[in-house]
Parts: sequence; C-alpha cells; structure tokens
Amino acid sequence: MSLASKAFFGFSMLFTGGTIWAVHYMQQQESEVSRQRFGTRSLASKGALDVPLELATLNHDDRSGAHRPSVRHRTERCLGRLDYHAALESGSSVWQASPRHFTHDTPIRKKLYIVRRQADTRQNMYQGVIKDEERLREKALKKVQQPAAVVDEDCVTCVVSPPPQLLEAQSKEQRAAERQARLEEYEAQKGLAQRLSRQAQAAQAPAQAVQAAQTEQRLV
Repeated sequence: MSLASKAFFGFSMLFTGGTIWAVHYMQQQESEVSRQRFGTRSLASKGALDVPLELATLNHDDRSGAHRPSVRHRTERCLGRLDYHAALESGSSVWQASPRHFTHDTPIRKKLYIVRRQADTRQNMYQGVIKDEERLREKALKKVQQPAAVVDEDCVTCVVSPPPQLLEAQSKEQRAAERQARLEEYEAQKGLAQRLSRQAQAAQAPAQAVQAAQTEQRLV
C-alpha cells in the first residue's frame, strides 16, 4: 500500500469511529432528556411541580420583573406543595400539616384550596350515588319474594322429586321413609312391567305357532 492509501484508510477509520461515537453520544443525550421529561411529567401529575409551573404562568406577562419570585421563594412554595400532598396522603388536616404554607395569601394557594374542595365535593357526590344505588338494590331484592314450595299432586315430577325447600325442612326419618317408599314404588313398577312383558309374549306364542305351521304347509 502506498502512503496515500494508508492515510486515506486511517482517515476513514477515524471518521467512522468518530461518527459512531457521536451517534452514541446523541442517543445517550436523547435518552437522558426523555428520562428527565418522564420524571418531570410524573412528578407534575402528582402535583409536586404544579406550584412552580403555575408561578411561571402567572408571571409570564410581568415585564418589569418586580414581582417575579426568587429561586428560594419558588423552592419554598414547591416544598409547601410537597408537604400539602404528604398531608393529603397521610389523611391529616391540611392546615395542621404546615400552616405557613397553606394560608390564602396568594392566588396559587387559593386555587389549590378550591381544587381540593372541588375534589372532595366530587368524591362525596360519587359516594352518595353509590350508596343510593345500593339502597335501591336492597329495596328491590326485598320486594321480590319467592313463592311457597308446595308439591303438586298432578305433577309427577314434583311427587317423585319434591322441591329442595321441602326436603330441607323434613327430618332425617321422614327423608328415609320417603326414599324407602320411592324404592318400593320403583320395584312394584318394575315387577309390573316384567309381568306384562311375559303375558304379551305368552299371548303372541300361539299366533306365532299357527303362522309357522301355515308356512311349513305351503313349503310342502
């Protein structure tokens, strides 16, 4: 290889390696930015970053900057918001958790208080609707009454297999007696069927003998 070829090959390798490293670095930066955005969005969904975002929105039109809050003031309000959500999760009173953060001296805190009251109102309304539905369901179930369990003498199925309510109300001796009576009835019906079958065969035997004799005569 000539010197020019070696130089070109080396430059190509360096350029390829630099391109790969640059692409890898850009991917890492994009993944880091996406991770930060996801974390910020998840915190904002919980309300941890609502105060700084709302402060930035309120002071966007303030050209003079006289009323723009400092970083320390914004941090304190953010911590107050975090204490507010911690108090809500623990179930304690909002105003007892950190009184200096929850006074109504700013529009943001007023808005937070209004949002909290609206959420409580909606929750109470939903609970009231659920209780009303349960009450109506209980009333409807009480109005529906099952008919009394009786045995219809004309219904063979009811006689052979009584309703479960009647069987549960009977004593052990009564159930045993009914089972024995049903077994005896079954044996009697079975014996009757066998006797009728034998009688039918006996009645058909002479006719079959006559037919056999006539058939033999015809063949002869």
